[in-house]
Amino acid sequence: MAEKVPTSKKPFQVEEADLMCKKGCGFYGNPAWHGYCSQCYTEFERMNKLPAVPDTKRSAPVEVSSCEEIETGSEVSNSHGKSNEKRRTKKTSRSVFRKSPPNDSSAVDFGEFLKTLRKPVAQDISAMCRKAIDRVCEDSLSTESQKDIVQGLYHSVGNKLRTHPAFKHYEDDQLDKVMDNVEKFIMSRMYLATFCPPDDELADLAMQQRIRELRWVSSSHLDTPLNLRDSLVSRHLNEAITAAIEINSKRTPQDKLACVVRCSLSVFEMLRGSNGQPANADQFLPALIFVILRSNPPQLHSNLQYIMRFAYPQRLMSGESGYYFTNLCCAVTFIEGIVADSLNMSEEEFDGFMKGTTRAPADELDSSYTCEGLEALRAFNVQIKEANAAEDKLVEDITRLRIEMRSFAEGTLARIADIRSRNPLTRQSIDVSLDSENVGSDDLPSPLQPKVISLRH
Repeated sequence: MAEKVPTSKKPFQVEEADLMCKKGCGFYGNPAWHGYCSQCYTEFERMNKLPAVPDTKRSAPVEVSSCEEIETGSEVSNSHGKSNEKRRTKKTSRSVFRKSPPNDSSAVDFGEFLKTLRKPVAQDISAMCRKAIDRVCEDSLSTESQKDIVQGLYHSVGNKLRTHPAFKHYEDDQLDKVMDNVEKFIMSRMYLATFCPPDDELADLAMQQRIRELRWVSSSHLDTPLNLRDSLVSRHLNEAITAAIEINSKRTPQDKLACVVRCSLSVFEMLRGSNGQPANADQFLPALIFVILRSNPPQLHSNLQYIMRFAYPQRLMSGESGYYFTNLCCAVTFIEGIVADSLNMSEEEFDGFMKGTTRAPADELDSSYTCEGLEALRAFNVQIKEANAAEDKLVEDITRLRIEMRSFAEGTLARIADIRSRNPLTRQSIDVSLDSENVGSDDLPSPLQPKVISLRH
């Protein structure tokens, strides 16, 4: 194996300051937003007038209404007057229920939540959400336009809550709870229309292929102190992988972020079990990269883009979910740009691993994670190999015993023949007179000589 080139710092080792918005606003930045937070990136786009990313599925953009239009629910008047407005309102209601996923409790939860608000405000928020849902579900909208409508809704609802006299006593966490209900309600209905456009689907396929090519990367390549032979560490790794895969099964951004948080907490527990002490931020990111490489979450790119486009911005800019999501984006960015220097190895060694001509050492292969089923299968295969080895040894012993028995028999017969040849058997004839009264009795020992007991006359 080629000698590794020493480096002072791995590229996946980031400081806490590296995760913050580069504008210095105090919120978390994101690599996908060029290091800005969501608000600063929106302002950056507006100042620089960056063109929107084209979407092949929704290529015909529409004009995005202002926040005031979304808030009031006003519509452009036409020649049909009130009758057309009624038809449009009925269409909006049908669209809302048509986009509702089966067996979804978000409508019930949102209705119960609206009951806790004062009636005029509740009606306004409900009307704003219904209008946004109806507009986003139009087939002609581009992804960028959909994002603008959703983020405009969050901005309008937030402003209404902060300026309305009924909510002047609300704390920030109470206002965030209101926005959580709004996000859950609208995104559960917009999911099919907003998740995974064609461009994101192509990026998902490229990401999955990239992670498959990097399957050989082990924890030692990432300088991650993971004791994967420990059952507790393996269990936490299994939990982290499960949470990463479950991101794709959730419909709303907040539920997907909850999976990200759960995955990250399992990573910290995995590091704690390996080190015997709480882990630090320098150890967290490479361990998270290892989990992503092992899990290869489905539609990873689409899920990240979906969260960045349609999540309530405050959730991504601060707090636990914002910190862990920022680290996840950093991990994905690192995976996309892995080269030889990233893993502190030579170009020849890296190319050998990528092309499959070089295999990882046995200890690294043995330390790589497998799920419980595969662990049981591997243990069963070991038992089969041991049984086969024992059987081969038994057959060998039986064959050797047969040879030894054949050799013993042949040797015994040879010795018998040699003895018989050296001591031949001879026959001696004895003359016996059948009429003699004492036939050879004199030659017998005294106990065997016949005795006369009595004579009969």
